[in-house]
Amino acid sequence: MIKYIQLTNAGPAPGINLNFAPRLNLLTGDNGLGKTFVLDTAWWTITQTWAEQPILPGRETENIPLIGFEISDPSGKLRKFSSTFDFQSQTWSEPKDLFFPETLVIYARVNGGISVFDPLRNRTSKRQDVSDQDEDMDSSPRSSLHKRADAYHFKRNEIWNGLSMGDRVLCNGLIRDWVTWQYQKENIFKSFKEILKLLSPGKGETII
Repeated sequence: MIKYIQLTNAGPAPGINLNFAPRLNLLTGDNGLGKTFVLDTAWWTITQTWAEQPILPGRETENIPLIGFEISDPSGKLRKFSSTFDFQSQTWSEPKDLFFPETLVIYARVNGGISVFDPLRNRTSKRQDVSDQDEDMDSSPRSSLHKRADAYHFKRNEIWNGLSMGDRVLCNGLIRDWVTWQYQKENIFKSFKEILKLLSPGKGETII
C-alpha cells in the first residue's frame, strides 16, 4: 500500500503532496491536470519502472528534484524512501533498501495499454543480476532485455495479439489463448466465460 507520495521540483508543479486512502482512491479532474502523471508515479514507486517516459525535473534551480514516498512492506510495516534525479544519466536514483512487491501489480493505462509486474518473473532488476531472465529470454538482444525485463508493457494490440521479445513469445495474447482454452482447457474456458459475464453491462448485453 502507498501511504503518500511527495514530489519536489518534479513534474508540472514545484511541489506535490499526495496522501492515499487504505483501499480505494478516486482521481478526478479535467484533461491535462496530471491524473496520469500521478498514476505513472504511483506505478514507479511500487515497481521502480516507468510505464511510459519518466517524469522530469521542474524548472526550479533552488530545490533538488526529489520523489519521496512511503509504502508498506510485505509484513505491513510502513517504510519511507526517496529518490533524486541524476542529471548526468538522466535517471532517478535507486531508493536504498527498497523491496519488491510480492503480488501481481497491474496498471491499466489511459492509452489502452497495460503494464504488468509479476514478482515471479520480474524480480530481477537494476538491483540484481539479470542472468535468471537471460535463460528465459536467450534469443533477445541484450539491449531489449534491459529495456523490458523489469516489467511487461503491453500496447493495446499486444493484449489481443501477444507480446514478444526477439524470437521468444512472452504472452500469447487473448485471441490465441481464447482458442486454446476453448478447445483444450474446458475448465479454464468455463471460468473465463463466468468472468466475462460478471464484467458485462447487464443480462441483455453479455460480452460472450
